[in-house]
Amino acid sequence: MADPDRSVRRPPEQAAFDRIELTPSAFPIETLAWSRLAKVAYRSQFYASTGSRLTPISRHFPCAYIGESPETVVAEIWGDRFYAHRALGHPIYAIFESEAVQWQYLRVKILPKLNLCDLTDPETLLATGFDAATLYDTELKIPQGWAEAIARHPAAFDGILYRSRHTQQLCIVAWIRPSPKAVITPLASGVHVRHSGRALDKEFEFEPVGPFLNSVSAYSVATTMRLKLSFVS
Repeated sequence: MADPDRSVRRPPEQAAFDRIELTPSAFPIETLAWSRLAKVAYRSQFYASTGSRLTPISRHFPCAYIGESPETVVAEIWGDRFYAHRALGHPIYAIFESEAVQWQYLRVKILPKLNLCDLTDPETLLATGFDAATLYDTELKIPQGWAEAIARHPAAFDGILYRSRHTQQLCIVAWIRPSPKAVITPLASGVHVRHSGRALDKEFEFEPVGPFLNSVSAYSVATTMRLKLSFVS
């Protein structure tokens, strides 16, 4: 019998969530070399994707996802497909070149200072009530609902720091807040939080570093997952 206390946690009412005091991440994200696997066709790296785990569910917060290694960003996008293919007993995963050329690797050349909600921090997880099972739930509307609550919290986070469920390396989802106004809000601890409608798409700078087609990182992820990857015309 399933334990009802271990069920996936649903997003809270916003008013109740807003009363939780959350402090920004202190992790030195600027010490890492961040990567992105991006669609070539998109002019901006910030957009609301229905298939992305921590895009706020309202779609009012355009997002960009980055990871601490090229392998992690490959796994975040292709890992589930690789695993499902292997589970069916197929040793070779084929990607058509026509699809592969739609993707490219980007390096984060300029990473702005970000106010992030740190879901890798035990105290933050306990305070929010957002546990790992909920973060990784297959029903994406659940973590997306939590992302919405975090995005609308008075701490005015620019995004979320979390770990990839495939590699356990760090990932960031950064978003553009819809409000253009800047407001100073005092929290109970005496900390003052600056709310802003930052144009993060202007503050980030991405630099192309290579195609996804026939890339070393793509082959590496597939090999680690005990698959042979093939790019076919």
